[in-house]
Amino acid sequence: MSDAVEYTFAHFERIAEENRFPENASIEHDSNMCLICHPENIPGDSFKFCLDLIVSCILKRRPRIDESLIEAVNEEMEMLGEDYRITLQELLNEEPEAVKAWQMWARSSINTGLEMLSMHSQNAPYYQLDDLDESRSQYVRQKLEEFFRLQKGTSTT
Repeated sequence: MSDAVEYTFAHFERIAEENRFPENASIEHDSNMCLICHPENIPGDSFKFCLDLIVSCILKRRPRIDESLIEAVNEEMEMLGEDYRITLQELLNEEPEAVKAWQMWARSSINTGLEMLSMHSQNAPYYQLDDLDESRSQYVRQKLEEFFRLQKGTSTT
């Protein structure tokens, strides 16, 4: 991993840990090292880089499946007008409705993170999870599966 990649991940993960993501554009940092300030230097596909970065940041805030996460998922379901609510055990047991609710929460969280990331600098790329080509859609599916496994792997029952 290059120094700029490491710097960018460390910078945004720290912001996520401090729950300051909405104000990320105003937090002092080395803009010369920041790959969101200089997306032209991002190695490979910038969408995949940004997705990896946002998922990593969300994992800093919500590293495991626990009651706090269940509350966030249920709040998301309510905002979406869904009547279904999940329990911790349903998600840990990977019951289909619970996993679907988690996926809706995860996609919404990622989209929000991508949107906030796009406001970081005037050069920051703007991405959303909708209307992606097949390659990127497949990457999102893989990343969501990895995200779920990482959260579940650090959970305690």
